[in-house]
Amino acid sequence: MRILQSRGLNMNSKHRLSMFHNMASQLIQHERITTTRGKAKGLVCLINNIFKRSSKMDSPAIRYLKSRVRIPSAFDKITNGLIDKYR
Repeated sequence: MRILQSRGLNMNSKHRLSMFHNMASQLIQHERITTTRGKAKGLVCLINNIFKRSSKMDSPAIRYLKSRVRIPSAFDKITNGLIDKYR
């Protein structure tokens, strides 16, 4: 059994989650961002969950996307075809 370590990144949980949500929005909007390796490893889990849940596009998936992707243009981009590109 593999033990997953949490990535604290020397910040409290509210700041860390807010940072990851903003980074996910920027990554979806620009499709490339520059960041540190630790932040990128933490962001991978969030991005994978976003794409996995957005493939269904039912009402719970839309609610999940709106809570995670904070920029409206990034939300439009993921719903209008970015899912098909990475499926």
